[in-house]
Amino acid sequence: MTKPATNTAKHAAKIQRLLSASFPDVSSVPEAALTEALAQEFPPDQALQIAQSLKQDSTGYSGISPEFVAGYLGETDDRAFEDKTGAVFAALGFEVIMRPRPAASVATEIEILLKYGQNLCGIIDAKNYRPKFTLSAQLASHMGAEYIPNYADYHGAALQFYGYVTARHWGGARNLDKITAIAQRVVPDRPISGMMLSAATLLGFLDYCLDSQIPPDERAALFVRAAQNQAFPTVSALLQATGRAKPSAPLQRR
Repeated sequence: MTKPATNTAKHAAKIQRLLSASFPDVSSVPEAALTEALAQEFPPDQALQIAQSLKQDSTGYSGISPEFVAGYLGETDDRAFEDKTGAVFAALGFEVIMRPRPAASVATEIEILLKYGQNLCGIIDAKNYRPKFTLSAQLASHMGAEYIPNYADYHGAALQFYGYVTARHWGGARNLDKITAIAQRVVPDRPISGMMLSAATLLGFLDYCLDSQIPPDERAALFVRAAQNQAFPTVSALLQATGRAKPSAPLQRR
């Protein structure tokens, strides 16, 4: 008599496993992306039905998945780290383009491009260096002289900011100002500022947005405010840069 209930539990567990490994917050994922992920283990029609059901009522899957957090912060594969970083930015309301090809025929290619607002964009360099990533003068020159001009106007979207997301610790934050100075020489019509933060701080910012029930489009706009050529060791520091005070209750790590 308990077999149907057991099957239902296994079915739910399979869905949870598939989605939690790929997405930090299922409620903000488009139906097509959910369907694609579910189709790994479900027939296409059933995957679509499940995705549609989840989009109608995603309350049971709200909040950051603990499995995603563990997988992201412990990720050792560089490409997988980049993809998971992109998934967090998608949950923050950005339109994420992974490894976009520059308009010009050049070899240099950024890992993540973020579109937002009215034809605006930013670029993110995901650095899975452990235990520490240091932004050297050479890497700063590479960002300012190559990445930024290559994506300054990406298919009509004007580049406004750049950023580094690191696996753990970072150094060399003083070179963020140097990047902006270099970029000013090649893209003189606007200042392009940046930021540096760890994967844990990025997840903490998403957690804050979810807990505060900030709509996805407002999450992206809020994040961009922090592009002030600063590095953020904590969520609190990032929130201060955006003009948001940290909540009185301590931020929970799920």
